[in-house]
Amino acid sequence: PLRSPSEVKRLMRLVGLGAVDMFATDHAPHLLAEKRVEVGRSPSGVPSIEYFYPLVFEIAQRSGLALEHAVAMASKVPAALFGFAELGDLAVGKSADFAWIDTRPYLVRGEEVVSKCGWTPYDGWQLPCSVTGTWRRGLRL
Repeated sequence: PLRSPSEVKRLMRLVGLGAVDMFATDHAPHLLAEKRVEVGRSPSGVPSIEYFYPLVFEIAQRSGLALEHAVAMASKVPAALFGFAELGDLAVGKSADFAWIDTRPYLVRGEEVVSKCGWTPYDGWQLPCSVTGTWRRGLRL
């Protein structure tokens, strides 16, 4: 759900203190027309899967959370919680699923959105990085 700026600030503080266990996303590629209704009737969520890791990096920076810990919250922790022993680490015997990150600042441009819905609420945001490649079971997608 949408939160007020003061609630976001408190949540960011809790993240920085280590009180949040993991990051997750509910990718919701609703069309913009579906979202442009009264808030109570609007479907929840926003398209964001392609910005997940850049947003994790952004949250780490804003909250003071160590980047290594933030990445684990988006990979190792959920894999362990849901019983996926072969996932969550880049190590011998693991599945070799990973994203390649370019750590140069990245300006989000709505016209570049890959999601089928064709929009993003992050248009115009400067994020600390971008995903430039993904691998599944050691194969580039």
